[in-house]
Amino acid sequence: VPSYFLPRRAAMSWRDTLFVWRGPFSRVTARPENNKNNPAVTWQWEGTWIGLDAGGKDCAKAPAVADFANNALPKFRAIAYVTPPAPMSSGPASVSPQNASGSSGDCVGGFDRVYSFVGGDHTRRTLEEMQWQLDQGDGNGLAWFGDDYIDIAVENDLVVAVGGNAFGPFVAAGYVSGYRYRVEQPCQVFRIANTTETRDVTLARRYLDTKDLRASWTLDTLKREIRSGMINGTHAWNAPAMAAATMKKCSVVKRKR
Repeated sequence: VPSYFLPRRAAMSWRDTLFVWRGPFSRVTARPENNKNNPAVTWQWEGTWIGLDAGGKDCAKAPAVADFANNALPKFRAIAYVTPPAPMSSGPASVSPQNASGSSGDCVGGFDRVYSFVGGDHTRRTLEEMQWQLDQGDGNGLAWFGDDYIDIAVENDLVVAVGGNAFGPFVAAGYVSGYRYRVEQPCQVFRIANTTETRDVTLARRYLDTKDLRASWTLDTLKREIRSGMINGTHAWNAPAMAAATMKKCSVVKRKR
């Protein structure tokens, strides 16, 4: 029996479940051939997600990478248009297909930044959006939903996120791996050359009670707590900051003079 399942609202506890998302995270740079204009940079992330029963004290094991290729799994997609373009001085702008091994160095460092996605209205494609599928057990199968907002921070091989939607606030943590680089031939009509750089992002999401202390955390706070809780090589989502139990605000005791 697999340790994961396709979550359905009627048969699950939202806050006892880790929603593990995995897919390619790509930067697409459309550069005019004459180089007179700044390149247009679009960030895209898409893939599938799996729900893990992770309400206890045991560490949640990540599904195998191959498991995410199951076409029956719910899918997600995100896109953001960067204005102004992301800085290129320290990374992939100087990389050519011949020397882009994709394992380390400036190529990978070019992905370190904060990404913000908002407005996940599934009825229209916006410049910035985060959408995902869910089967609510109502007989209608998978339907598209959206986050009200989500901020994602990538730092080296660690990725964390904070956000919220109709189901509540959430925190997320995971890892980034790999690197791939592709150059497309210029379009003869628009005279634009595209380069695509891709890393794989695995991000586990934990929904919170609205009164949970973590619901007000910033990305920096979450990142600090995740790093301090990653002991003996455990996954980021097994740090105490990602636990299912509600984290309460410490009560301040006033001392009498």
